[in-house]
Amino acid sequence: YTPGSWKVLGNEIVDSSEATMSIARVYGCDEHKANARLIAAAQELLEALKIALVWLSPRTPDDKDSKKITANKIRSVISSAEGRDA
Repeated sequence: YTPGSWKVLGNEIVDSSEATMSIARVYGCDEHKANARLIAAAQELLEALKIALVWLSPRTPDDKDSKKITANKIRSVISSAEGRDA
């Protein structure tokens, strides 16, 4: 993926440091601006999940199952976003 910060300009998602570099375009629905904002936030969301994964990763055998399930789900989403198998 294109590294760096992304932002929304009209119906395009562009590299914040080089607004002429288009990352993606959204078309045709009333929700296109919301979709564009979500796409533009993808890198920040991925980074937040990576931070959460460090915090949620089991540290002792006594950690609760829900914490492990959440960490596994986050791990799966990160792998998917980075184009790797979970």
